[in-house]
Amino acid sequence: MTRRGRGRPPHPDLLTPAEQRVLDELRQDGTNAEIALRLRISPDAVKYHISNMLGKLDLPDRHALAAWHPERERRRWLGLAVPAGLASLGRPLAWTGATLLAVAVVVVALVLIGDDGDEPQSMVVPAPTTMPKATAEVGGSPATATAPCANGTVVPRPAANPDLVSDCESLLRVRDTLRGTATLNWSAGSAMTSWEGITVAGTPQRVTKLELASGSLDGQLSGLLGNLTALTQLRLNGNALTGGIPSKLQLLTALTHLYLANQGLVGCVPSSLRAIANNDIAAMGLDDCGAPADVSYEQGPLSAGTYQLRWSPGGRPVFVDIPPGLTLEIVTLYLSHSDSGVEHRSVLLKEHNGTAHLCLSLTWYGECGRWEGPAPPTRDSGLPIGTLFDLVTDSLWLGP
Repeated sequence: MTRRGRGRPPHPDLLTPAEQRVLDELRQDGTNAEIALRLRISPDAVKYHISNMLGKLDLPDRHALAAWHPERERRRWLGLAVPAGLASLGRPLAWTGATLLAVAVVVVALVLIGDDGDEPQSMVVPAPTTMPKATAEVGGSPATATAPCANGTVVPRPAANPDLVSDCESLLRVRDTLRGTATLNWSAGSAMTSWEGITVAGTPQRVTKLELASGSLDGQLSGLLGNLTALTQLRLNGNALTGGIPSKLQLLTALTHLYLANQGLVGCVPSSLRAIANNDIAAMGLDDCGAPADVSYEQGPLSAGTYQLRWSPGGRPVFVDIPPGLTLEIVTLYLSHSDSGVEHRSVLLKEHNGTAHLCLSLTWYGECGRWEGPAPPTRDSGLPIGTLFDLVTDSLWLGP
């Protein structure tokens, strides 16, 4: 492995390049099948991108999408309307009171214009997603990876194997977080069967093994690994990985081998992982994690650990990890409805003693917006705030 720069840069534009290409073709009055043929992607990928854009821009149908222009959206942002990615932050659901409502309005305005009144340059608004079958309840927002994984090179016959496409999406998204300054040959230009450390097997095919032990990986474990629900072996021991163990690994119920020791992992171990038949957890010297604290009606500060949010008493919890080196506060929970009547739930988080904000969707279990602010680019952990926010977003999962 050779060395490279750390981190995955957020996409700077409202639409991803893949979405923009689909939109350009949609404006030519093409059907999904025609667009797919011209762009050499699957019809499902076209449908996926159109759905993402409709949700992201809060538009009712493909005709409104074809008529949409970014210049109009930019003027709407500068007029202090909430941008598309944060459009759901319409009214607070919990902790409402005049004072908190006023604070929430000020916070949203700050997210939009920054401390100095200028439009924030670091605002990132990722795509709301209709999740693929394999990840519908375990989180993630793989909009930008969908087209590459469905290109027919990475996954043969992608339309016939959507679960392997979902595994591909998760691995491409986790690659930069996991490798740190090292490199992995995982790319959309080669078949998954040639990717370093990856075994694809079964009928239908899935990723069943991830084996990268004793290498030079010096990044972080990502909760996106929890999307690989057919994994039987996860071997990452003997690297230089740091940070915590994602709670989302508890979703890997098919695991028979788990090896993570002999590196810089800290925090605690989700207790269910000790039940895996073959593991090296005892060699890590870490205690078991306790039950995640319910912070549905608290505002923080929330330090490193796993937390749960329930939208209503007795409802299914959404779990989220806060990585070492980051402390957050809950500003408020929001409930809104799009023009088409679709309900959207989200939580707005703020960096404790900082200016950065992160919006998390409790509807599609992904990110609905962020503002990284003018604060120093790195935190006590040595990681950029953007990388820390990626770890938070990728850790989201829906509990039982």
